[in-house]
Amino acid sequence: HKKDLGLVQQSLNHIGNIKKIQGDIEGALASFETSVLLDPRTNYAGEALGSHELISTYKLKDVSRYNNFRGTTGLPKVSEGKNDSLNYESGKASYVENDYSKAIVNFNSYIDQFPKGIFINSVNFMLAESYYLRGDEDLSLPFYEKVIAAPFGENTVIALSKSAGINMDMKHYPKAISRFLLLEEKAKFDNYKIDAQVGLMTAYSEIDDHQNAGKYAKLVEENTIDNNTIKFQASLLYGNSLLKSFKLDSALLAYERTVEGTQKIMAAEAQYNIAYIYFVQQKYAESESAISKLLKELSVYQDWASRGFILLSDIYVKREDLMQAKFALNTVIANHEGQDIVNIAKIKLKELEELVKLNLIQKEEENFDVNIGGDSEVNTDLFDEDSEFESIDSLNVDNDFPVDSTITK
Repeated sequence: HKKDLGLVQQSLNHIGNIKKIQGDIEGALASFETSVLLDPRTNYAGEALGSHELISTYKLKDVSRYNNFRGTTGLPKVSEGKNDSLNYESGKASYVENDYSKAIVNFNSYIDQFPKGIFINSVNFMLAESYYLRGDEDLSLPFYEKVIAAPFGENTVIALSKSAGINMDMKHYPKAISRFLLLEEKAKFDNYKIDAQVGLMTAYSEIDDHQNAGKYAKLVEENTIDNNTIKFQASLLYGNSLLKSFKLDSALLAYERTVEGTQKIMAAEAQYNIAYIYFVQQKYAESESAISKLLKELSVYQDWASRGFILLSDIYVKREDLMQAKFALNTVIANHEGQDIVNIAKIKLKELEELVKLNLIQKEEENFDVNIGGDSEVNTDLFDEDSEFESIDSLNVDNDFPVDSTITK
């Protein structure tokens, strides 16, 4: 039947389809190519070309394979618009199949060929997502920013959320804040608005903008329903903001909400700050009682327990009970593992010794003990840190100590 080209082309097309079903992609392409080259002008050749195009685009994800073959047939080149679409579909096919490395290659090729292409915004978004999902967040960021810079579309909110999160991870807080603010403005769904407010609460805290941190912490505390951890973080951070503004009574209420709601490190920080506020208010008995609660109920958080002992020493200094103050500081020096807090205790101990030399405080006898509301012996378990508990302050809120007392930074 060699003289019946139509029948031969039809047979080759059938063979190509069978090989495609069997997974023999190269064999299928070879059959379609042979069919077309017999006579590119027939309908059967058109069917073969169509199958070749689909396989090259969606199976091989390599549009150049189709274009290169078509160039050998004498047929007109694929139009610019059609070529734009084929390259987009090729990259999208890789993306949908979670082949992000191949998608990255195809989308970058698309951008090189069609910098103002029909699908450029979608390509920028999927390229950003491909880098992000592959773990290359730094490489994804420029393409999320291109999506944000484009007219508002279906991917803008996601791009804002991802850009803000990446900038937070990179500690680029001003940029993260700008993206969270825009996300809060543009988001139509509450989950994105809440995420933006949580991000703003945290980012403002990181740059010590306590007024705005408190503003968003209050919003988060009021609006966050499902995530108690975030709610308690918000109440803690709201308390910190009020403390910085010297609104001590309001700060106490916020810290008490944190302590009542959780036993995590946030509660330890809040309980310490309760003790500190009472100290500032010269309510030394209440401050000592708050420290006692910290040491008894939240002692697994060694940093806050040690800070509690340092604050306790300040209380004893105010009472002119030098020996008890020294004992509290020596407890930290002997048992705490973190050098920063140990150094604070050493500085305070040196100051006490200077006071003794200057006779500003009368020495007491060396028989002394620390009474924190119960047993007189120091519980060494206070300094056995459990690895399953958090090792950092909630929201990374740092705390430093002045000469006279302990204060939240």
